[in-house]
Amino acid sequence: MKFLERPYYAGLLNAASFHGAAHQQPQEFFVFTNFPTLRPTSKKGIKINYISKSKSLPHSLRKEKRKPALSIYPILH
Repeated sequence: MKFLERPYYAGLLNAASFHGAAHQQPQEFFVFTNFPTLRPTSKKGIKINYISKSKSLPHSLRKEKRKPALSIYPILH
């Protein structure tokens, strides 16, 4: 999304995937971004759905976790 210069965040993840349970990795990710909506993508057996919102999620409801293992970049390339 950096290439498109659009803010984004991964959403609708379950607790197992958020905390890194390798044996319960999701096969589908949801990425929230601004309009216009992007088409769903499939890479290496993982489906990525893009959901567009006019307003961003308030910071009080977000929980940021930055780990290379949770990065979307390796999935897309």
